[in-house]
Amino acid sequence: MTKEIGYYSLIQYCPDQTIGEVANIGVLLFAPKSRFVNVRVASTNERVARIFGGGVHKYDTLQQYKEGLADWVKTEKHKFESMEGARNFLAAYVNRIAFTPIRSVICPDGAEMMIESLFQKFFPDDATPKTTKHPHGPYVPRKRIFQALQKKCGREIASKLAILPELAVVGSERTIQPAFAFQNEHFNVVFSKAFSSERYDEQIGFGLLISRKMKMAEEKFWKQSVPVILGRLPSRKHNLSRDISETLGQLQIGFYDSEEKLIDYVEKEAKPLPTFAEKFAAAKVEPSLFDYAAV
Repeated sequence: MTKEIGYYSLIQYCPDQTIGEVANIGVLLFAPKSRFVNVRVASTNERVARIFGGGVHKYDTLQQYKEGLADWVKTEKHKFESMEGARNFLAAYVNRIAFTPIRSVICPDGAEMMIESLFQKFFPDDATPKTTKHPHGPYVPRKRIFQALQKKCGREIASKLAILPELAVVGSERTIQPAFAFQNEHFNVVFSKAFSSERYDEQIGFGLLISRKMKMAEEKFWKQSVPVILGRLPSRKHNLSRDISETLGQLQIGFYDSEEKLIDYVEKEAKPLPTFAEKFAAAKVEPSLFDYAAV
């Protein structure tokens, strides 16, 4: 195998840039000759918790940032075909994530093997993460939502709901299972999540993560759909729900903080799915991907 030169940067978490204290959370490697670029991030936030204090769950938002970065690098892969492009990309990334200066490394067995070697070098105690089929699975059982919709709207609501396949992302093993989907002027895909923190950026980060994954999906109907978050918040202090809804709304992401509010909206606005079938026929969506909700 021909040896090639790769370039790597450590990914660091820096919660307060005025202090400048950091914790390594991953490594990025790119090799322009073979057009390789990849990210490996720590499977837990234990190191961050040791350095900055607090329990691991305090850093749930950071986990979303790490996943978002790994996905974003794949979509912007072309920017790593030159050193200038790579530097510009790393300099522009925010969300309390920093990168060390780029360093070169010889990859005797190829870039794929080298990133694993670098990861083991910098994170020797990191266990291989267990595969989680639905890391962002719904906190509200789908059946319960359908039963509530049927009770309020009648059995005819079934013609206005769709069961979607898992949302898979190119280049990633992770999948996310939507709760259900419905159509008004847009096709809306509902994802549910229980948030553990009142921190504003946790909810915004999750919404952006879902939106990015939909844009990266292979099937065209994901790219043409609108994400909607059904989120359970830890409290209703400081108009948190209103602020989250307004911010996500500007990003074309819907947000509801209770089943009742979402159900009221679906009852008033949802249209029969044949309209959806006609609208998305040009996207060549296989009818078998969609089932009417069995309520």
